[in-house]
Amino acid sequence: IDVFLTGSQKGLGLPPGLSFISFSDKAKRSFSQRPRFYFDAAKELEGQMNGQSAYTPATHLVLMLNETLERIKTEGMKEIHTRHKRAANAVRSAIKEMRLELFVDEEYASSALTSILLPAKIDGTQLLRILNKKYGMVFAGGQADFKGKLLRFAHMGWFDIGDIASGLLAIESEINNLGHLLENQICGAKIFWSEYWKFFKEN
Repeated sequence: IDVFLTGSQKGLGLPPGLSFISFSDKAKRSFSQRPRFYFDAAKELEGQMNGQSAYTPATHLVLMLNETLERIKTEGMKEIHTRHKRAANAVRSAIKEMRLELFVDEEYASSALTSILLPAKIDGTQLLRILNKKYGMVFAGGQADFKGKLLRFAHMGWFDIGDIASGLLAIESEINNLGHLLENQICGAKIFWSEYWKFFKEN
């Protein structure tokens, strides 16, 4: 890899706003051969060697980055992956208990989020608005052909398991309120807690 680029919102538990770029020695040798108008990688790299940036940085995000990297170092990568897998398995067990359909086969699903296919009579766009206005919760919806048909439930980053259980309760309650009656009230959150702690004990 000669150039690696990512953003602060990709797996670091930070808001968007910072970009990270890394160059191989081969890529660095090509700096002088590339025309540029705004971003000068050579100038930026020179500043970085002295602990500075070439342009005005988002200082608050840099401080947040330092904190989140310390958290990652303290918890450990293996433990972080295990925590996310535990949450993903528990959420999916709860969703299935609600008799809702998972969009992605669990064999291929990421531990970062769970995509839920909503019942046909549920307007996903309306559901997202209600969850945000009534509970202060932000979920993502589907895109393109799946707009209004999907709900994406994230369980990545520095979450508390109580946050996830509350999210499941809110989804369950509002799907019922919108006319798709689930078989058992608060079954999803109950299953979530059960599966979460079962996985915790086994691992």
